[in-house]
Amino acid sequence: MTPNGPDPAVYERRRRTLLARLRGAVLFIPGPAEAIYANDVHYRYRPDTNIRYLTGFEEPAHLVLSGCEHERGLTLLVRPRDPAAETWTGRRAGIDGARTDYGADFAYTIDEWAGVLERHLKDAERFYWMQSRDNGVNERVLAAIRAANALRPRSGRDSLVIEDASLLLGEMRVLKNADELATLRAACRVSAEAHRAVMQAIRPGDAEHQVEALVEYLFRNGGCSG
Repeated sequence: MTPNGPDPAVYERRRRTLLARLRGAVLFIPGPAEAIYANDVHYRYRPDTNIRYLTGFEEPAHLVLSGCEHERGLTLLVRPRDPAAETWTGRRAGIDGARTDYGADFAYTIDEWAGVLERHLKDAERFYWMQSRDNGVNERVLAAIRAANALRPRSGRDSLVIEDASLLLGEMRVLKNADELATLRAACRVSAEAHRAVMQAIRPGDAEHQVEALVEYLFRNGGCSG
């Protein structure tokens, strides 16, 4: 659980720090798909931790961060606006919102991601990739890598160097600035207060779901996401 995210400038600083390490490289983070509870009812969506860390984006999305000349910067692949669906599930950022509200330099609909990634990989020397839990997504990434490598012999360029993006991001996230330390302290404070309140409130015979409801209320009322 984390308190409400920092302002957009914090995300921008994180991206600039990462971009400085991506000269001639492309980083790809696939976001998890929505999970269906029943029929057209979804579970509460939890975005990929690293996409949220770099953008604050809470919806289904894939992220490309490119240090190459072609479309250098942040690309977000997001759900398009859909007024009918938004009546039931809430407003979507859409392509325009990804740019104006979340700092994307480029934005496309999420169903275009494979083609967008393939374009980025044509000029890349190194590819940082965080594998998806969806094997279908992983297979399409591998197809994009093969397509990019197939063009290399004609230009005399080496094949793409593939790296684990989680190592790069994990190393970056070990170091905390003042804003991040303040967020961690706030999360710890909310958690401690919630645990104390639960210990004072529970009585013999209370059901586990009652404790869960109280904890969830206290976390979210304290500004945390869950």
